[in-house]
Amino acid sequence: MTPDTDRIIRGVESHSINYVRATERHGKVRDQGPFWFTGNFQFLTISIGFIGPSMGLSLFWTAVSGVLGIMFGTLFMAFHATQGSISGLPQMMQSRAQFGFRGVIVPLFGTLVNYVGFNVICALLLMDGPHNLFGWNQYLVLAATAVPSFILALYGYDWLHRCFKILSGLACRCSPC
Repeated sequence: MTPDTDRIIRGVESHSINYVRATERHGKVRDQGPFWFTGNFQFLTISIGFIGPSMGLSLFWTAVSGVLGIMFGTLFMAFHATQGSISGLPQMMQSRAQFGFRGVIVPLFGTLVNYVGFNVICALLLMDGPHNLFGWNQYLVLAATAVPSFILALYGYDWLHRCFKILSGLACRCSPC
């Protein structure tokens, strides 16, 4: 292998959902803010905010339902995440203890349906927006966002954090906060 090829391959995410040894862990808690903010600040999550008013809810009741839904969902994920750090197992692996070796297929199928649906809806929104506003080719827009996203996912943790810090900084500078 050439030195350039070796450097590129070494940068590829190697752990995926597997356990990361304590010696290989790095980062700070404050780095989670830009990561989760930027990851959730997107077309689908923004458009979901319009569901309440489109169904006749006031801004107050839309906000209440959103906060309660987030708190309810976050509660279970927080318990699950805390259990992982105590037991030293990744969340995907520890779910086998709750559901059994074959029973884990139920949450796995639910997760698969959730993420496939989420990505399809995001892709459709992303393709149609620029097409309807500017007349851009839908498939070129999809490719222009999917290819960098794939590369970012391939290189994983460190690159995601770098990019999300930049993007969250841009979002904060552009908003009228």
